[in-house]
Formats: sequence, C-alpha cells, structure tokens
Amino acid sequence: MNEYGRINVEGDIPTEFQDKVKCKLSAPWPGVDLVLATHQHFIEMKNNLISRTVKLPEEFDCVEKINILPSETDWFYVLFATEKLILVNGPSFKIFKAFDNVESAEIKDFIDVGKPLLFLELSTGESVLTDGLQNYDLKQAWPPDEANQAVNNTIAKRLKLTSDHVKTEEQKLVSLKRFVDESYRCLAHKYNHNPTIQESSFQGVINPLNDCYEKSKNNVIQISEKHVDVWQDRIVCILSFQSRIALDNLQLQSVCEEPSTVTTKSVIAVFREDGQSLYPEATDHLEPEETGFAILIVPTSLVTLATSETVHINMSVKASQGCSTVDSIELSTQTLASKLDKPQNPSTKFLVDILAVFSMGVQEVVKISSDLGNLAEFEKVLEECGLEKSVNRFGYHCWKKEHMLFGSAIIYKRKSPQELSARLYALNYSTLGLVVKLLQKSKLPCDTKISLFKS
Repeated sequence: MNEYGRINVEGDIPTEFQDKVKCKLSAPWPGVDLVLATHQHFIEMKNNLISRTVKLPEEFDCVEKINILPSETDWFYVLFATEKLILVNGPSFKIFKAFDNVESAEIKDFIDVGKPLLFLELSTGESVLTDGLQNYDLKQAWPPDEANQAVNNTIAKRLKLTSDHVKTEEQKLVSLKRFVDESYRCLAHKYNHNPTIQESSFQGVINPLNDCYEKSKNNVIQISEKHVDVWQDRIVCILSFQSRIALDNLQLQSVCEEPSTVTTKSVIAVFREDGQSLYPEATDHLEPEETGFAILIVPTSLVTLATSETVHINMSVKASQGCSTVDSIELSTQTLASKLDKPQNPSTKFLVDILAVFSMGVQEVVKISSDLGNLAEFEKVLEECGLEKSVNRFGYHCWKKEHMLFGSAIIYKRKSPQELSARLYALNYSTLGLVVKLLQKSKLPCDTKISLFKS
C-alpha cells in the first residue's frame, strides 16, 4: 500500500504563540506557510501573518497531530486528538465533520486506487473509510470482480435500452393525447343528449307540437322517408326531409310513449359536396330543395328490456319556420330482426350505414402527403387493408362485422398526385387509430405523412 503522511518541518512561530502551540505543520498545502493548533483555535498563516482561524470545540482540548486528506473535489485538514478527530475543510476553513470514540485513525491508499483515504476504528465496534466527502463500503471487494463488472455493464445497457423505449412510448402517448384532445371539437356540436320523456309527461310535450302543427298547415317540412337499422347494441332511426324554404335552428324532437329512462342521441345532417366526393356534415340549417336527415340513436335495451311487446317513438323535425308532422316508429324484437334480414337497395342501405357511423362514432380530417413518391396506388392500398369501394362518391368503407376495421370509412379528395385530404370515420378511436396505423405500414411511399388537417 502507498502511505501518505507529513513530516513536520521546523518553522518560525510568532513569539506570542510559542507557549500556546500544541501542534504545527509547515507548508501543508500550496500557498500556505504554516498551520498550528492551540488549546482553542486552529490557525493558518501566510507570510508570517494569520490568514484564517477557526475555533475548536471545547471538548477538543489537545491536538496531537495535523495531516492533509485530499479528495476528488476538495481537501481537508485532519486534526488528531485523544479519542477524537476533526476534518476542517481546506478551501472554506470550517469544521466539516467530527468523530468521537476514535480508537485509531490512519491515512493510506487502502484500496489501491491511487488516492489516500482516512480509516477510523471506533470504540463502538464500527469502522469508517472515507475521503472526507464520500464513505466507502468496507464489505465490498476491491477492485470489483470482472464477472460482476460485466454483469453490471450488461444491466446498465439493458436499462438504457428500456429507458429509451419508455421515452419513445411516452412520446407516442403524448401524440395520442394531443390527437384525442383536438378531436373534442368534432364531438360537441354533433350530439344532443336527449333523455326520453316518461308517459306521464307525454301529453304536456305533444300539445305544444300540435299547436305548432296548427300554425304550420302549409307543411314547410315534409318527411319523405324513414329508415330503421341496428348497429351493434344501438338502434338507428332516420327521417329524411325537405323544405321549399330555407330552415334555421333545426332540431329533432322525439318522444317515447312507453315509460323509459334511457338516453338518446340526435343529430341533423346533410351531405356536402367537396370536389368529386360527398360526405355527411352536422348542421342546423337547410337550403330549399336540399335533403336533410334527422338521426336518432337509441340503445337496443329500450326494446329488449321493455315491459310491453312494442315500443313507439314519435319523431318530429322542428325549425324556426315550422314543424313537420309527427312520424311514429314502432320497435319490437321481431321488427328489429326483420329489419336485419330485409334486403334493401344497396345505395339506400349505404346511405343509412354511413349516417349511422357518422352519428354514433368519431371522425377526423387528415392530410396524406408524400414528397418522394406519389399516391397513385392509394385505392389499391385501401382494398388491401380490407376496405371496399363505396357507391357514388363516398370513397371506401368496411361494413363486415367479422373484420377488425368494421364500421370504418374513408372519403377523400385528391389535391395533387402527391397529396390528398381524407375524412376518416370509425365507431371509436381504437378503430380509427388502426386505420391510420395500417396506412402507415402499407405500400404507400416510405415518406408518406398522415397528419391532422388544419384549415
């Protein structure tokens, strides 16, 4: 082991201190000429002048030896006394740490690392190995075993990989949260939550409607068709209507004749044209000769848990300019089953389905673009993902219940060979996110970007 010690060199001690000095050390540190200890003080001198002093504890009455302990970032004066030891910080010249019940103390390179350490044995049976700032574990073998070191290195690498993976997933979650937060804007204006009205209050609600009908005998709103369809656990009731005049503040009024406590959703929608595509949009305004759709969503429990065999829902479209006549829809388990089995015109069936998905689910408008390639194969990619071409100008859809993309549709418009805007529809955000993920991993150009559209 390397031993670290100090040889006391005789130096000039001021006359007034000679009878009080208990111990001294010459040139202990660069820039310091002399340090000495009296009964009450520890003193540092430069150019035969006192530069700094620190008062010693009262119980520390007789310093027997002074030594130096360098550490990684600091250095210390070590003052040895009977059963006591003090560390005085060199730069600040303040007492840093004190030890009692010291049986022995020694400064050496105890673990062969090329720097001195202070080792103390206490009367309590404890031992301390320190460089002044850091205590070392006396039970640890030193130097560390190579095999253990290899294991530690491997664990450290795995921890780093895990940490990087966690950061990546955290970024994905932040992006998903932003995606969901920005989607709220599409939900608030689409849905009106309408608790169905109990039978006891039915007459009170229907009478004002009758007054409206008396005032609107010119039938400003004409109901042309009605449709009923079932999507999973919800029943979709749709009234299509027109008017010869412009209508404002459109809303759907519905009354269930049987006692019920279920919650319904309603929305007024029209089809808008965007280039070569058509898409549904919520509205409260209708232009003359334009076709509107009043959509009511009710849970199937309204029928399956009803006390009567049939449930009647009275529906009416109301606007500032007048009301439509009341149209009654009868629901029962048998009629629902017949609706599912009854063949329909493909074009009409698709319109009912896209309106159902639009009113029940979620939607986002995205921009799909590529700088290095073109999107000429976009339709082929959609078909490979499991979507099929829709009727008229409604893009692609998937109504197959066994398919993972069930209840999703995409209506798009090309802006250039390298860019298109698309409206994505799905029953929930899980399915919508899956559509985006499949497009990202498809045969589209490698730099294809799918981002939320901002007008």
